[in-house]
Amino acid sequence: MSVAQGCALKDLPALLEWGSWSLPLCGFVSRRYERLLENAFADWEDDCVRGAVEDLLALPPEAARRVILAPDTFWRLSRTLRDGGEDDLARYLNVSAAVEMVRLGRHDPLGVGFWSAMGDFIAGDEPAPSPFLAAVANLVRDGRYAAPALAGRVPIDAVSKFARRPMPNADFRPVKYGDALPFVHDELAASVAKIERTMAELSSVSEVLSHFVIESTTTIVLRKNADRDFLSSSSNAFIGQTVLLNPHMDRIDGAVIAESLVHEAIHHVLLRLEIFHPFVSRPADRLPVLRSPWSGRDLGLHSLLGACFVWFGLLSFWRLALSRDAFTSPRRAWLVERARRGFVDQRFLAALAPWEDMIDPDVYGSLGDLAERAARATSCLDA
Repeated sequence: MSVAQGCALKDLPALLEWGSWSLPLCGFVSRRYERLLENAFADWEDDCVRGAVEDLLALPPEAARRVILAPDTFWRLSRTLRDGGEDDLARYLNVSAAVEMVRLGRHDPLGVGFWSAMGDFIAGDEPAPSPFLAAVANLVRDGRYAAPALAGRVPIDAVSKFARRPMPNADFRPVKYGDALPFVHDELAASVAKIERTMAELSSVSEVLSHFVIESTTTIVLRKNADRDFLSSSSNAFIGQTVLLNPHMDRIDGAVIAESLVHEAIHHVLLRLEIFHPFVSRPADRLPVLRSPWSGRDLGLHSLLGACFVWFGLLSFWRLALSRDAFTSPRRAWLVERARRGFVDQRFLAALAPWEDMIDPDVYGSLGDLAERAARATSCLDA
């Protein structure tokens, strides 16, 4: 089976068992997505955008790539292609390229501090003093701040303008982001350390899984609000951005963080893949709303289809973790049961069967294979 064949939607269940084809899938999809973004910047008629793109592509390849792959870049690019606003896109690209030049030491600071497209670097002060930056004051060197990076690659952003802004909340989520509050230093340091420990343990469970998380996640945004609820999320607006709400709380342990990182990493790959091959082949003005057998929430057809693959990937993760007695936690048994419950008696298939004619044939065909593999996985958990 070639990598290209392995990326067919019908093969997704095998790829979410965290075997030899998981990383080729991730790499294949990521490369297609990156080429899509690069092509989207070509041949703009607008002079401002064309000039900004030329400046961007004149950067060293890794610096240009940071801007191109930033979740905010996808959002701004898709919004401009849909609604117009070329001047705003050009300004964003110009500033992003200039900040990368400052990062590389090839440009003096810009007077006022501007954030990089990834939200991981700023040189100089923001126009208005921010209490968010107080939590990282000890990390500022020569007027510059660079965010910590997971495995040296994935920025962990809790202080940039991207981490503070209003965030979209799906209607089905009972927990809302609300207004962002600044972390205090100890809270932020504890959150970063928790994530790093979690990734180290995840790597001991499966190198494939840990690499999958790093390869598919572009940025991790940490958020704090006035509530005491935890939430992880991703979105089709900011592809590659994993958001963790209130990860600093003591009761949020490695088991919860690990499941969240894997959960959102799968979503990132599915969202990129769906750009080229939508799951719903016959869109309707209003998609049916179905009850998720995992969370019990009401989801649209499209969301439930994605959930089937995500929860199977999590079931496979927990099968591996339990085989190594990893992520011991008072919450582990509940997390495992939650991942398992939607596959009991193939409940997810029963929920989707009436809507088969709206679902892409390859996707629907893969659900039967997914059910069989899930049955084997749950048998291993029950043994």
